[in-house]
Amino acid sequence: MNPNQPQGPPTQQPYQQPTPPGPYPGQPIGQPIQPLPQTPIAPIAQYSNQLPDDPLAITTNGTKKAAIGSLVFAVVALFIALLFFIAIPLAIAAIVFGVMAFTRNRPGKGLAGVGIAIAVMVLVMQPFLIGIALTALGGS
Repeated sequence: MNPNQPQGPPTQQPYQQPTPPGPYPGQPIGQPIQPLPQTPIAPIAQYSNQLPDDPLAITTNGTKKAAIGSLVFAVVALFIALLFFIAIPLAIAAIVFGVMAFTRNRPGKGLAGVGIAIAVMVLVMQPFLIGIALTALGGS
């Protein structure tokens, strides 16, 4: 064995971090960072004719709101159908909002139709539910 030759794998100093090659991978240290090429951006006015006047007009018109209100009132009336003093006014409100939304020729007719159907179902169920409640409570 040669005493000048190290034995085993070369040892690395503990806690020594390797030096990174540069600010970006593949760029040597000392070279300036090249700026990104500037691409021209089209002015907004060029695309303004493609945008609607009111971007929220599709979802904020009165018909869509009335249709959603009809559906929400009808579903709430269905879930609290045993509380007839709350369910009946909610079902009537659902029918009113549904008819308002359904008669206009705008988006939301499907929601309005479903709201009307559920509200009518709640109103048809009410006499039976009131009769069952009175029977259960001992009345005739």
